[in-house]
Amino acid sequence: MMISSQPARLVHILCCVFLTIVLGCKEEKPAVEVDDTPKKSEAELAAEREAIRLDQLRERIQRTRELIRQFPEDFENNLNLVEGRLFEAGGTKMEAEIEQLLAQVKKTREDHALQRLQTIVPRVEQLVNEEKDYLTAEEELALFDPEERFTMTEAHKEWERKADWVQRAFDAENEFKRIERRALSLKRSGDLEDLAKAIGMLVSYPDTYKDTTFYPELQTMADEFFEEYKIQFAERQAEENVEWLTLEIDEYLASFRSSGKDVWSLAEEGVVGGTNATEGPAIFEIGEDLWTSYRVQFEIKVPSGQEIHIGATSTPPRPGSPNRQYPLFPIDLETDDWVGVLVEFRDGTLKVKDLDNFEELLLPYNPRSSQGGVAIGLTPGDSVKIRNVKVQVISSLAEADDSED
Repeated sequence: MMISSQPARLVHILCCVFLTIVLGCKEEKPAVEVDDTPKKSEAELAAEREAIRLDQLRERIQRTRELIRQFPEDFENNLNLVEGRLFEAGGTKMEAEIEQLLAQVKKTREDHALQRLQTIVPRVEQLVNEEKDYLTAEEELALFDPEERFTMTEAHKEWERKADWVQRAFDAENEFKRIERRALSLKRSGDLEDLAKAIGMLVSYPDTYKDTTFYPELQTMADEFFEEYKIQFAERQAEENVEWLTLEIDEYLASFRSSGKDVWSLAEEGVVGGTNATEGPAIFEIGEDLWTSYRVQFEIKVPSGQEIHIGATSTPPRPGSPNRQYPLFPIDLETDDWVGVLVEFRDGTLKVKDLDNFEELLLPYNPRSSQGGVAIGLTPGDSVKIRNVKVQVISSLAEADDSED
C-alpha cells in the first residue's frame, strides 16, 4: 500500500523549520578583542594618584581661603582649617603657600588683639595712675578677651603684663598706706624715739616699688620727719641741761597750791596727806599757770580699790570761783603701795606714765589749754599721800616774755 506523498512532505517541511529554529537560536560567541595597550608601571599609577590628591587639596585650600574671607574673625576655626591643610600638604610644593596663609591668619588675629588692647589700656592707666581705682581697672582689663580668642598672641602677653602692673600698683599702694598710717601714728606720739621709728618705716618701703608714685612721696615724708627729728633732738639736748628741781614739802605746803578746806596737810616729814571730808572736789596743784612744757614726777599712794584723779594745764577760773579749772582723769594705780608717776606735757600732748615700768596710765591726751601745771584731785571721801615731788620746766610764758625784753 502506498503512503500518500503529501503528509510526507509536510513532515519534511516541519523538520526543516524545527532545525532552522534550533539552529537560529544558537548564540554566537563574540569575537575576543586583544588589548595591545602597554601596561602602566606602579610608579606611574602612584603619580596619577598623587596628582588627583593634589587637585583635591587645591580645591580644599580654595574653600579654606573663601571661609577665611567670609569669617575673618573666626580665628580658632580658621587656624584649625589652615593647619589641617598644612598637614595634608606636607612635602609638597603647596606647603610654602599654606604656611604663608597660616602666617596671614595669625597676623590678622594679632592685629585684632593689639587693636582691642590699645582701646582698653589708656582707660586702665587713668584708673590706676589718677583715680587709684584698681578694681575698676581689673574689670576694664577683663573686657580684652572674654572669649579667649587671643590667648596665643603677643598682645595677650602684653595684657598679662598690664594685669600684673595693676596688681603691683595695688600692692604698692596698700604697702604705702600701711607704712604711712603707722609712721603718722608714731609721729603723733610726740616721742623722739617713735619719730625715729617712723623715719625707719618710711625708708623701708620696698625697692621693688621704686618706680611707683608712692616711693618718692614716702621719701619726701621721711625727709620732713627727719628735719623735725633734728629739731626735736636739738631741743632734747637743750632739755638735758634743764635741772630737775625738788619741791620742798613743809608744814605750810608753801611750794604748792590747793583747794578744799582742811583737806591738805603735812602727814609726816616730806609727805603731803589729803583726805577729802568735804562735799565737793579738792585739788592739789603742782606748778605754775604759765608753764607750757614740763615734766613733773612724784610718788603717790592711795587706799586699796580707790582711784586717783590726775590732770594738767588749766583754764581761767569761772565767774565767782577763785580756782583755775583742770581737766581731771580717773586713774587706777592697782595697788595701795607707793607708785612713781611721771606727768609730761610736751607739744600740746599730755602723758601720764608709771615710773616703775613706764606703762601708760593715761592714753595721750591733747588738752584745750596749752599752759598750766599738774593737778591731783580728790572726790568726796577719797584720800591720798604724795612725796618726792620734782619738776623740770622746759618752757613757760614767763621765760618767753623775759627773752623778748
